[in-house]
This record gives sequence, C-alpha cells and structure tokens, in this order.
Amino acid sequence: MSDLHWMTAVEAARAIAARELSPVELMTALLERIGRLDPKLNVFIRLDRDAARDAAKAAEAEIVGGRVRGPLHGVPVGIKDIIDVAGLPTTCHSKILADNIAVADAVCVSRLRGAGAIVLGKLSTHEFAIGGPSFDLPWPPARNPWNPDHHPGGSSSGSGAGVAAGLFPMALGSDTGGSVRGLRIGFIRHFHETDTPADPEVGAALEHVAGTLHRLGAEIRNVRVPSLEEFAAVNRVILQSEAWTIHGPWLRERPGDYGQLARRRLMAGAFVGAGDYVQASRRRLQMIEAVEDALRDVDVLLCASAMDPPCRIDKADEIARTYPRQARTPFNVTGHPALAMMAGISTGGLPLSVQFVGRCFAEATLFRVAREWERAAGTGEKHPPVM
Repeated sequence: MSDLHWMTAVEAARAIAARELSPVELMTALLERIGRLDPKLNVFIRLDRDAARDAAKAAEAEIVGGRVRGPLHGVPVGIKDIIDVAGLPTTCHSKILADNIAVADAVCVSRLRGAGAIVLGKLSTHEFAIGGPSFDLPWPPARNPWNPDHHPGGSSSGSGAGVAAGLFPMALGSDTGGSVRGLRIGFIRHFHETDTPADPEVGAALEHVAGTLHRLGAEIRNVRVPSLEEFAAVNRVILQSEAWTIHGPWLRERPGDYGQLARRRLMAGAFVGAGDYVQASRRRLQMIEAVEDALRDVDVLLCASAMDPPCRIDKADEIARTYPRQARTPFNVTGHPALAMMAGISTGGLPLSVQFVGRCFAEATLFRVAREWERAAGTGEKHPPVM
C-alpha cells in the first residue's frame, strides 16, 4: 500500500480491521515521515516514539488474535499539549509547565485508547492556547505545511499542521476563541461582508462553498446573529477574567517565564472588574438564544473562519493585524459545535477556510454537510505541495 500517510482515520481503521494493513506498517511509515518532516514543521513538542511502536505491535497481536478493542484499533492520533496523557508532560507550550507530568489520561484520551487508538505524542499549541506563534518559548511554533514560512493558525497549530502534512491521520485540538438535499443552511454573510470585511479571496471562497451546496440541493438562506464586535467584547471579558484567575499567581511569581504574547494578553485580566464579568455573562446568555433562534429555521450555519489567507510566520505586525480577524469566537461564546475546514486555495497557494456550525448535540448533521462539501470540492485530496 503506497501513500499510507494520506490515509484518513476511517480508511486506516477499515484497512486494519480487514487485515489489509498492519498497525506496525502504518506506524513505521508515519514515524519515518515525522522524522523527515517534523524538523521543518515543529508539530511535536514530545514524540513518544518507543511507546507508539510498542502499542502498534500490541495492536497487531491483538487483531491477529481476534481481540478488537474498538473502531480505531491501531490508528495513530496526536494530542494537543493542553490535554493530559498519562506519563507525559502537559506543558501547554509554556516554560511555566515544562515539568508538569500528567498522572492520568484526560477523559477524551482515555476514550480514544478504549477505542484502540495509539497516542503518538504531544503537539504544539500557542502558549496556554492563548498566545500566538511565539519565538520566545522553550519550543518553536508549528509551521504551515503548505508553506513553512507561514503560520498555520491556532491555537491547535500542531494538530492542524500535522494532519495536513500527513504525519498522523487524526489529532485532538481545542477551541479557546450522505446527501445535503433538503437541508437548510443559514449563511451568516454579515460576519465577512460588514462586521470584519474579509480578504476578497476569502469572500469568493465562501460564496463558492454556498453555491456548491446549493447545487447539491441545499436551501441557502441569509441569517443574522449579533455582530462579531459584540461577540469579541463578551469573549474578551469572560476569557481574560477566567484566565487571570488561573494565571494570576504564576504571573506575579514568574512573569519572565511566559512568552511576551501570552503574558500581555493574560495581564489584561487583572483590570477586568466583577461587574464587567457579570454583564458579559448576561449578554452571553442572550447571544446563545440569538444563535438558537437562527438555527430554528435552518439545520446548519455557514460562515467565515479566518478573514485572511495565512501570513508569514515571521511578520509580527501582520500576525497582530490578522490574528483577531476571525469568526470563530462567536461559537466559543455560545458553545455551539463548529467545524472549520478548507474552502479553497489562495492565489498564493495557501488554504482558505470555511466554518460550519450546528445545533447542540446535532454534530452528525454538521459532519454530514461538511463531508458533502469535501466530496464535491475534492478538498480531501488536496495536500501541501512541498510535502
């Protein structure tokens, strides 16, 4: 079997279950690719190479013996380094937690292992999932496999870059910011048209996504929710207040051990009052209801994710300008399930993104729409050209 590194998690799981692919064969191919490409991409903070090899051998023996753990038996997975994996450091990509060894698996990791998945190691993030691509931390920032001179977005930078580069078929990240016929899709155009005007290429890509889904049979309706500015204000107050509660003691005792970007963002929480937090929390409840209202007449929302193509990773001014220009924050505020994926390729050869948002506990519909878009556009077959 060639090009094992481009197999999806589903394809790998099916091939392993059918004994057409050995977990050891897949692991060997991925570890070779990681060894060759990760020095350029900085996806891993900690690659647990020996444990992953041993787990692949154990999975192969279990499958041969007819003992199948679950639907992901033998499939490798990377874990964002804000999620605990027993025996490995959970650093949050920060010097503050460089020696923080997890004593137990997080629930999500435990469930992945229960389904038979093999943990490869811990992946780069932005410091405490709040900073940005920083060069003043113990580990370098992950880079964009479509062009390593550019940053891959965040904060789950290692998770996204690693899957895109074919280093592993699936990864855990996190958010801190069949047919579709008959389905109704609500297009939140005001996010990218008036709230935060997007780069023209992004706007065109979003219209292409909507048009493609319409041709597949979906009904597209314009919908409105609160503005991005309102969502950002509520998110900022709540996030900074809660972050200061956690980081305040460390920032007082060890400020120099934080990267400059994360330190600056976290310090702002010291100046947020209790009244501001209460008002933001009240407004958050209203925003949840507003998104619920929008979803009452449609099945899925479609909107921008990032408003610009990726910029160079070494251009601090451009990163500072483009980093907040995104539409992911609203659904951090409301808690609705959201999925960001490729919408197309920019003229500079870098991926553009689209976001789908669903009703609470209706992730199946969300994945259904995303899969139909991926099939129609062929984005699942597009890979970084230099990899």
